[in-house]
Amino acid sequence: MNFEIDFYSELHQLLTQIPEGKVSIIDDVAKALGDISSKPAILEILNRKEFLNLKNKIVYNSNSENELFRNFSSSRPLSFLKRLQKNLAKKIIEMDKFERIDLVAGVDVSYKDDLAYAACVVLNNDFRIIHVSFSIYKTRFPYIPGYLSFREGPPIKEVVRRAPDFDILMVNGHGIAHPRFFGLASHVGLDLNKPTIGVTKRRLVGKMISKKDSYDVIVYKGRVVGAKLTILGKRNLYISVGHKISLDTSIEVVKKFSIVYDLPEPLRIAHILSRNFGKKEIKNI
Repeated sequence: MNFEIDFYSELHQLLTQIPEGKVSIIDDVAKALGDISSKPAILEILNRKEFLNLKNKIVYNSNSENELFRNFSSSRPLSFLKRLQKNLAKKIIEMDKFERIDLVAGVDVSYKDDLAYAACVVLNNDFRIIHVSFSIYKTRFPYIPGYLSFREGPPIKEVVRRAPDFDILMVNGHGIAHPRFFGLASHVGLDLNKPTIGVTKRRLVGKMISKKDSYDVIVYKGRVVGAKLTILGKRNLYISVGHKISLDTSIEVVKKFSIVYDLPEPLRIAHILSRNFGKKEIKNI
């Protein structure tokens, strides 16, 4: 489902509702947007040029109820996105729905202000690069924990659609190891109808339970949602199902494509390409 929200415009519309002589507590603004976790993003956005004349309308707390404005009219966009994630999570398939693992793609995004520089690379079983594609996308959604797919999903889907067919896609983000079981890898996989694996260096939810195998599992709300791998004795990686693949197969694919570094090759190369692409484009501006 291609759904985008201009978070900056939503915030701007709220702040312009605050009357002259009144202020609002940042917690109330975040709640009006639909999630208190948006506070750090709001604070960062207030430093943008388009918000400088509204910045003084926000306070951390106030001793005077009379000066406070709380009666926001809002569509609570983050609440809507939360419900959307919960509904779409029911469509995720945690089984292997592919015939072979000959071509594995990796995708990553780097940023400069509102511009997202995305790179997708496709590797064969010999780790040879079969294809590389790039895209530039202007985003109007900040980083908010649990909502990464609404920031990175659009540029990722755009660049992956430029790639030839492949068997599995690795995404630098969580799959079902997510507060609503629907992270970036799951969202991308469902929208593209492709098997996807979420691979990150940081756990978002759940607790670790040790197993006798070469990995520990992540359990969240009574459900196994992922695994922790220590690649080549280096940094931990957190693996989760995105869509149309099992956790066991996800782990095996990540292991197979991890050679020397602490990221599997498709993601490592995509990460380097997206950063270099961004730097090159910025120099040409």
